[in-house]
Amino acid sequence: MLDNLDDHLKYNCGFYLFVEPNFCWYYEGVGGWWEYDERTCVEIEKYHQNQRDSAPAVFELLIAGFIYVIDLENNIQYRRGYPARRRRIKRDLAGIPDCKVGVLLSVMGSLETVLRQYFH
Repeated sequence: MLDNLDDHLKYNCGFYLFVEPNFCWYYEGVGGWWEYDERTCVEIEKYHQNQRDSAPAVFELLIAGFIYVIDLENNIQYRRGYPARRRRIKRDLAGIPDCKVGVLLSVMGSLETVLRQYFH
């Protein structure tokens, strides 16, 4: 596994993407902005970078077990089938103040294992 998001964004499945250093993707949630998990950041960044090369501005991603529609033109996301429940998204500097980091629990590990990994 690569060490950080920048490495993932640069390597991403054999494609080298030009990535401005220290940028991440965020969604607006309860209590402020939340950073997407690393895999989702990579996927959204890939579409963002390729948008100039006729990649669609609207695409679908599997996030936390649900299919979400990501609309880069309007900077929103919503769960497929629920377009009225929209959240704003943004690309911003990594580690912005008052930002929370979303943790995606693995179906392979228990909650106890995940909590130990992140809090020890």
